[in-house]
Amino acid sequence: MMDTEKRCESCPDATDEELIGVLTAISVTSKRLARKLIRLSQANLSQEGGSTHEAVRSQSCNRGNL
Repeated sequence: MMDTEKRCESCPDATDEELIGVLTAISVTSKRLARKLIRLSQANLSQEGGSTHEAVRSQSCNRGNL
């Protein structure tokens, strides 16, 4: 059990660094997905002849926000 405790005491820095790396990767991926969704939404609106403002307002109204 002493070996486990010694390993755990020496691991937090490495574990924290790994966690930071994973969270950063998740953040970057989320940002890319958000940009793609915005582009797809704008492309769909331009094909339908609407504007981005109209779509946001329509979605807000559908949720009862306005």
